[in-house]
Amino acid sequence: MLLKKVEWTFKKLLMKFLELIIHVKKYDKIDINNSKNILVIRQHNQLGDMLCATPLFRALKEKFPHSRITLVSGIVNTQIVLNNPFLDRVIEYNNVKILRSPLKLINFIRELRKEEYNFVVVPATVSMSVTSDLIAFFSRARYRIGVVSLSGKRNLTGFLYNYPVIINWEKDSLKHQTERNIDVLKDFSISTNDYSLVIGLTDEEILKGKEFYNNYHQKGKISVGIHAGAGKIKNQWPCEKFEELIDKLILEQNCEIFMTIGPMDESVYEYFKDKPQIKFIKGMNVRHVAAILKNLDIFISNDTGIMHLASAVGLPVLSFFGNTDPIQWAPRGKYDKYLLGKDNKIENISVEKAYNTFLKMINDINFLKINNE
Repeated sequence: MLLKKVEWTFKKLLMKFLELIIHVKKYDKIDINNSKNILVIRQHNQLGDMLCATPLFRALKEKFPHSRITLVSGIVNTQIVLNNPFLDRVIEYNNVKILRSPLKLINFIRELRKEEYNFVVVPATVSMSVTSDLIAFFSRARYRIGVVSLSGKRNLTGFLYNYPVIINWEKDSLKHQTERNIDVLKDFSISTNDYSLVIGLTDEEILKGKEFYNNYHQKGKISVGIHAGAGKIKNQWPCEKFEELIDKLILEQNCEIFMTIGPMDESVYEYFKDKPQIKFIKGMNVRHVAAILKNLDIFISNDTGIMHLASAVGLPVLSFFGNTDPIQWAPRGKYDKYLLGKDNKIENISVEKAYNTFLKMINDINFLKINNE
């Protein structure tokens, strides 16, 4: 705790010093209408945050259909944005290698500066990033659009932007994260009518995912994806309740269960590994997981990154919430539903409520299929 306080104080003093020696001319108004080269920086490593930013990429491509859009992504999320239909180039920012080697940093900056960007934009919805602000500054983009104040919190490195943006959602607390990502461009009439998430899977990846699915799928059964883990304990519905729900789905609805296991879900795997009815999707890269999920009928998940992954491949998602706000984070598809635990505690969601909500979703999905045939 003391070490973090010292680190924070040092960082604050360093930013104040840089603000004294770096003078940035500010613009009240800029013209970006004819932009041909655009840079977006979203280098946080949270999967859900990156997927929720995909409508921003779509909005930019709709506004600038002939422009070249480049994204700077952190190492964890680079895979998921490859082949995104709204991006022309992805530059990976590997913070571990760059911090260890000045040469890696120089090479990264050279790669960054290969293009002359008309503007760079750095969205911020949950927190602001010193690293992202510095990358924007070093990009040499003509205009640097970024957040200087987020919900009343000052950005220590906001002085690096020449077009500063103030964002406050106090009067619009229900705004979804997909919309919040675009708010940094609120002054430029940039928006979209489509806030769905997207993963650009190749034909080969889709085929590989289908092959895995077909090896386990039994004709006539409802294919249910389950993610019982979560990066944060407060976001995890108890395994005992997931087990009870799974048993009901198998015995009463003739479902087959595909359970995804991520790098942080070993305790969940240990709990369920001896259940022969469960097919585990484990030890695969995120793109292969996405390609497999694409074949399922429905997905049930805690509030975590793979919830957004399932949504991005078009699955109806039943999501469980407790500590976080589902109005901001839950998938928004026509047949998606979420459950919020009483007193904001995810463990207060009952198995009965989860099961009945699942039945309602399946009935709605079947009705859709019948009417489309």
